[in-house]
Amino acid sequence: MPLKPISEIKVRLGINPDGETQAFLTNTCYKHMDKYVPKDSGALRQKVRLTKKTITYKSPYAHYMYIGKTMRTKYSD
Repeated sequence: MPLKPISEIKVRLGINPDGETQAFLTNTCYKHMDKYVPKDSGALRQKVRLTKKTITYKSPYAHYMYIGKTMRTKYSD
């Protein structure tokens, strides 16, 4: 019985960078991660951008929250 090429099998199963399996994995990760996102006013949780491959928090202080530091600006004390 001849087997189909692995690339065809991956596409059929949605296992490619833009496939439905990748989208499902990204959404599942987001659902599990959301409860660990710091929530003061909830702004960071609301400013999230999901694609099939990425989860991006669109806030100036998101990086600082991730590395555990406070953001310093010229208006900070």
